[in-house]
Amino acid sequence: MRLFYFAMNRGASRPINDPEVVSKALQQADQSRGALEHARIHTSHAGACGVLFINGRASADAHEYCRMLVSRALDEAPALAGWSLCDCEPLPPL
Repeated sequence: MRLFYFAMNRGASRPINDPEVVSKALQQADQSRGALEHARIHTSHAGACGVLFINGRASADAHEYCRMLVSRALDEAPALAGWSLCDCEPLPPL
């Protein structure tokens, strides 16, 4: 399992107070692949950040998948319209 820190900026869009909205958008973006094991999300006035737990991929593949997953969630979830990906970085193994 690989862990990744990610951050999203809401830009001029409305803030989201419920982290479950972001979590569900990520789960839906991952639905066909099933690589997202878990997501811990924190929302704020600026956007959202969190840690994604990605299963079964080599480090470079997992990093690319994580970026694609967050980008897909941003593109497909109406609640995240106008938001953008600011950061997506691997965390060191535990």
